[in-house]
Amino acid sequence: PITKNKKVFVVHGRNLKIRNSMFEFLMAIGLEPIDSIFLTYL
Repeated sequence: PITKNKKVFVVHGRNLKIRNSMFEFLMAIGLEPIDSIFLTYL
């Protein structure tokens, strides 16, 4: 089934420059990236 959910779970390493570039790209194509670190606080 097709959903309207645009959230994307992103697992990344220590290179924050690459992480930020990936997040910018995902947002530019209309997706909502969720950082794996964020989930540790839920």
